[in-house]
Amino acid sequence: MRAFAWLACLFPCFTTPLAAAINENGMSPLLLASYFGSANACDALLGAKADIQLMGPDMTPCLIFAVSQNHVHVVDVLTSKYGDIVDQTRTANQNVTALYLACQENLVECTRLLLTHSTVALEQCKTGGVSPLYIAAHEGHTACVELLLNAKAEVSE
Repeated sequence: MRAFAWLACLFPCFTTPLAAAINENGMSPLLLASYFGSANACDALLGAKADIQLMGPDMTPCLIFAVSQNHVHVVDVLTSKYGDIVDQTRTANQNVTALYLACQENLVECTRLLLTHSTVALEQCKTGGVSPLYIAAHEGHTACVELLLNAKAEVSE
């Protein structure tokens, strides 16, 4: 229960179990733990059956929160330990996936972990038709491009 201690102060009054609580900003403990980088809290919350499908008020899933802050340990827990329930095709604003965001920001380790778990989002494009491979190449992120090509990303003209 120690993993929940810092979360309890963010949810001072609730009648539902902590794993299912939502604060006044529409954020669940799992979303907050993902955003703030607590892999142990994410693991404990998911073990307590927190809903991994809940999204924040801006429609951002926990995997994208973790990637957006480059919390490699959280991405690792979410993809390796709970990969069977993590949907990498879930998107945030403008149809951005966790893989797209990792490639755009040159988060090489996050990109590697995401591709190791699944290549389902490999060809999923952001609104406007931009793929993870395109954005990585456009931004000059060579390591991400190499990971995507090794994962068999489609090279289009």
